[in-house]
Amino acid sequence: MQRIAMTTRSALVAAAMVLLGACSSDGIDTFRITESATTTVPKGTLLEELVGNFGFDGFTDLDLTTNQTLQNQGVKRSQIDSVRMTKLTLEITSPADGQTFDFLSKIEFFVQADGVAKKRLASKDPIDGSVKSFACDIDGLELAPYVAAPSMDITTTATGKRPKNETTIKATMELLVDVNVSGLLD
Repeated sequence: MQRIAMTTRSALVAAAMVLLGACSSDGIDTFRITESATTTVPKGTLLEELVGNFGFDGFTDLDLTTNQTLQNQGVKRSQIDSVRMTKLTLEITSPADGQTFDFLSKIEFFVQADGVAKKRLASKDPIDGSVKSFACDIDGLELAPYVAAPSMDITTTATGKRPKNETTIKATMELLVDVNVSGLLD
């Protein structure tokens, strides 16, 4: 009789773990979220250099607690234990025909927030000028201190010449968010 009770209890615990695991894409306490932003780089003359911020507006004043995936799970800022960028890609969306990254030689992404030092998040150097999209090299920075702030800013510095055509670039980042499970079960 005792053996049957232990088996039943083990089955219930396993079922609860499966149900809780179904709440996220990576397990009980981790979620993958995707954020995107676009910027338009004006066409330039032969003398104009690309310097400074590219201006991906969607990454300025970024608040991950407004992300729909985290809101659906009831995640609050205080429940986030860890955030790591796993992927950052850039893609030319306009003009559709022929424009490549031949105008860009280097790009760096930085993260900053009130009370937290500005640090590099990702970069690409050199950039293959023959492509319409590429993935950046990720620095592996822990983003939890930035996410804990009311908002964080992601900025860029770029080196190269302005493109021959006005060019729209879409940046897409994927983040792995680890949350405090006990907070989700409250």
